[in-house]
Amino acid sequence: MNILLTGVTGLLGRHIAKRLSLIKENTIYGIARSVHDEIPNVNYICGEIQDPQTYAHLPDNIEVCIHTAAAIPAKEDLLEQEECIATNIQGTFELVKFLLNRSSNVYIVHISTIYTYKPSDDEVKTEESIVMPGTFYGLSKLYSEAIVLKSNLQSSVLRLASFYDSEGAARSHQRLLYDWIDLAKNGQDLTIWGTGQERRNYLHVNDAVDAILQSIGKRALGVYNIASNETLTTSEIAETILRTVNSESRIVIDSTKSIYAPISGVCIDKAQCELDFQPKISLASGIQSILSYSNVQQYKVP
Repeated sequence: MNILLTGVTGLLGRHIAKRLSLIKENTIYGIARSVHDEIPNVNYICGEIQDPQTYAHLPDNIEVCIHTAAAIPAKEDLLEQEECIATNIQGTFELVKFLLNRSSNVYIVHISTIYTYKPSDDEVKTEESIVMPGTFYGLSKLYSEAIVLKSNLQSSVLRLASFYDSEGAARSHQRLLYDWIDLAKNGQDLTIWGTGQERRNYLHVNDAVDAILQSIGKRALGVYNIASNETLTTSEIAETILRTVNSESRIVIDSTKSIYAPISGVCIDKAQCELDFQPKISLASGIQSILSYSNVQQYKVP
């Protein structure tokens, strides 16, 4: 099977590529801005997804496309917004245009985010919930969803919760989680901004990859929430970290500062029913895997 994977060098893209490369029948084409550590059995194409010339090096008979490439801004300034427009909107448009022109029977899995939903303190988000993003990033992903869903392509849109990994590659996007683990290991206080009742859902990247591959296997159509079974308050997250690390650190609430956490819960019933998706990695076991990896790296011989 010919598979096109955008964002192949990103956190999610790398994990997908590693899993797909184990299947001999797959021919994988991976688009990335630059390539450093190559994964065997992946044909790398360097370029921007918003540049039509990038697609000139691809065959006509792409059967599956997994679109993970995205700009995730660190802040909401004009420069970051410009990157969101270029990558998330224009890039998705050029990708869809290529697939429509060159591949007659392609199936696309488009990776989006639960932060396309309207911020709410009390509603558990289902696929039928109102979409009204509270960030420019969420808005750009909502536009990219529309480009895919309004095309004539067979497609699924997977709205992922905040995903993380055992190796810490997600640190730049999930800084709170990794910083708190480090503080707990060092016996330092964990400071919670807000009330401690703000909620987050952390999804391990291995569970995210499972959902993507199950979507492909089912040739599922439509929108699916992909999240863990645990939408926890920030206080519960901090307590889970302290228990797992076996730390005597204190939890300190600082109500003078606020944290962006616009969800109260995520319903994954549709994905469980139609994709047979079942998250396997709890936050506690995910934290333990981070600790285990960190310990292995610490004692490696240079």
